[in-house]
Amino acid sequence: MLLALVFFAPVHLSENALVATDTVQWRAMAESMIQMEEETGGVALWAGRVFAGMPGYMISPELSVPQIDVLMRELRHLIWPTSHMWLLLIGMYLLAFRVSRDSFAASMAAVMYGFTTYIPVILAAGHNSKYIALAWAPWMLLAFLYAMQKRNVMSALLFAVALAANLRAGHVQITYYVTVAAGIWWLVQGFQAAREGELQSFLRGTGMLVLGSILGLMMVAQPYLSHAEIKPFTIRGSAPGGVAGGMAWEYAMAWSQGVGEMLTVLVADAYGGASPTYWGAKTFTGGPHYFGVIALATAVLACVRVRDRDTLALAIGVVAMTFFALGENLSVLNKPMFAVFPLFDAFRVPETWLSMVALLVALLAARGLASARRRKMEERPLMEESWVRVCIGMGAVLLVLNLFGPSLLSFEKPLEREQLISQIQRQYPGVSAADPQVAQVVSEEISRRSGERVELFQADALRSLMVLAGFFLLMALYHRRTLPWFVALSLALLLVVIDLTGVARRHINENSLNPAATVESSVPEYGFDAWLKAQREVEGGEGSFRVLSLEGGQHPVQNARPSFHYESLGGYSGAKLRLFQDVLDELLFAGPTGLNTGVLTMLDVEYLVSGRGAPGWQLVHQDDATGMSVFQNPIPTHRAFFVDSVMEHADAPALWAALNAVDFDPRTTAHVYPGTGLPGNIMSVESLVISADSTGGSQSNSVDLAEYAAHDMTFQVSTSQDRLLVVSEVYYPPGWTATVDGAETPIHQVNHVLRGVVVPAGDHEVRLEFAPSSHSMGQMITAAGTGITYVWLLVLGVLAWKRRDDSAGNADPEADDDDDVESTEDRG
Repeated sequence: MLLALVFFAPVHLSENALVATDTVQWRAMAESMIQMEEETGGVALWAGRVFAGMPGYMISPELSVPQIDVLMRELRHLIWPTSHMWLLLIGMYLLAFRVSRDSFAASMAAVMYGFTTYIPVILAAGHNSKYIALAWAPWMLLAFLYAMQKRNVMSALLFAVALAANLRAGHVQITYYVTVAAGIWWLVQGFQAAREGELQSFLRGTGMLVLGSILGLMMVAQPYLSHAEIKPFTIRGSAPGGVAGGMAWEYAMAWSQGVGEMLTVLVADAYGGASPTYWGAKTFTGGPHYFGVIALATAVLACVRVRDRDTLALAIGVVAMTFFALGENLSVLNKPMFAVFPLFDAFRVPETWLSMVALLVALLAARGLASARRRKMEERPLMEESWVRVCIGMGAVLLVLNLFGPSLLSFEKPLEREQLISQIQRQYPGVSAADPQVAQVVSEEISRRSGERVELFQADALRSLMVLAGFFLLMALYHRRTLPWFVALSLALLLVVIDLTGVARRHINENSLNPAATVESSVPEYGFDAWLKAQREVEGGEGSFRVLSLEGGQHPVQNARPSFHYESLGGYSGAKLRLFQDVLDELLFAGPTGLNTGVLTMLDVEYLVSGRGAPGWQLVHQDDATGMSVFQNPIPTHRAFFVDSVMEHADAPALWAALNAVDFDPRTTAHVYPGTGLPGNIMSVESLVISADSTGGSQSNSVDLAEYAAHDMTFQVSTSQDRLLVVSEVYYPPGWTATVDGAETPIHQVNHVLRGVVVPAGDHEVRLEFAPSSHSMGQMITAAGTGITYVWLLVLGVLAWKRRDDSAGNADPEADDDDDVESTEDRG
């Protein structure tokens, strides 16, 4: 705990804060929801400012029923990120002690897992929910082992609590990985139990896990019922065009760990460390997955020396998850898993599997260290010891890498030469790639970069070799009985600390800190933002218009910053709605001038922020400080409007072609799919000139936005005949209801991504409201599950305490002494 506090001292003692880019992006995404909750005291379930709207529980899930993790959330406000590092280290210590029965080995395993380089890397990147889930991971595995050992209701309840805490961290991908690790352990225990005739005990333990799992899942029905509801509608649950399925293989396999890149678990900067010196195949990276040479050596020792079911389970888990981390680089395994294994296709970035590999390696290391202590080393010559052979073998590998690494590895990033040539051609148009001068410049730059990467590689290879030599010396002194075990292991622990925190400090340091005191103050506001917000108030407030921001040449999905200030087509999320992703991929930039004005008009985009304008768009504001300009759509835009005709298309490509047509005008024609359910008179309505002025328009055909909130909007409309009202909000069936004068009416999918409501002739009030039953149902189930689990735990705890007191009062003192001796022997 002291180590964690010291390591994060730069964070706690600085006036700056550990606020990373992804954290800022999240805050921008969640701003409209936070504002709504502060203003109304209600719960925000829809985020209206991002991607033209999306369910909010994918951004900031509501956890209204308190559980044990509330304590950690309160501590987080006081001492982040040390708060959850304490949670991680204590949980890992207890878990490692459970599998090693050695306090020094358990302490070392906790440090090995807590300071594996991936932890500071994700903290520096702002992946806070992943960090919290990894902190709860040892507790979940500990509860799993306890349930399999004790096989009683108390153990089932504790597993439920640990499972719920891990899931409530909000990174189900990590929980899935922990579950896979536990599943492998469970299978190994099952085979062993069958062989030893202990199947009944195994099944009883399994029954407790099933009970705990049911209660644990009940405790997280909020928000996971809603998550399950939305998944088929996101890019993680459907293919282009809204076709049900899973994520695309190529998308899911991005950031697969390279086979050669596995070397970084032993030599931290073997592949250049973090970008820009990184030269592996990934697009970019925040840093390597470095486990530490001592962790690897002692883990191998456990596999050699401690041959039991726990070691077997851990070793299988390490191998399997390493293979999974290779992703597309081991497609012969991962493609069938992706196609068949439950939920395997629900997560991306396969290298994340290595976070769980680090935990399992640390547990193996604890078992390996404990075996070295328990062996009477003086009975065998030094060179016959298993740990000596392991250290010599690993040392030989490091020595070869140090001496011959520059000739064994390329140190050149894939397609790096082509990218350099492309950069030169952009800077000097007309220059040929075959020009000798171009080739010389490229070769010199590649040589310079490679030299820098070789230096990083050799420095860390030598560093790992020295750490291994230090560990070998300490173990040799213990073998010679020169050092007692606690001194040797204390010094070895210090060596592990120096090794791992030395690499970790490259990623968490003063340069990692943000000068802003809070996350919200880290979101910049520029001059054009202030102009747009003022214009929003002039035009009627929220719901007046949307903005497409291309500031700095960024793609809208790479920048959530504008959404902090106003409604935007952009955002930052790995779980966007599939329909909106189709807009980004097939429609938004498909126009002849690079922008599809018709599609922008139907999405109520009135303003474009860019360094240069689009043909026909009028310059209305110039921000000299940023070089950005604001351009206004030449076509009037509205949040809802009547159309005078409806066209049906057989499939998504045909409908997309209609929306990409040069003459597409969303104000006159709506495009739908077969089976939309529109009445025949709407499909064949006469062509009329419709006024869709949000301020009233003509008396016979008008649309007026009366009240607007992202989750609840009301329009006053008037039409001379039955018509289709197109509402410029993303079509998402679950939870949205529409009423006309209080009577519920269907919401139709229009223009692939928008909503449509049929309105009869006359004056009417049209209201759209988002109130998903999955949220309210999840809240009730969570409250029931939490109440059952915690009350049951309390009752069992009180009864156990009472039995203990009664037993202590009635026991024979001499019998107590005998029990103590037996207990001590059992612990030994």
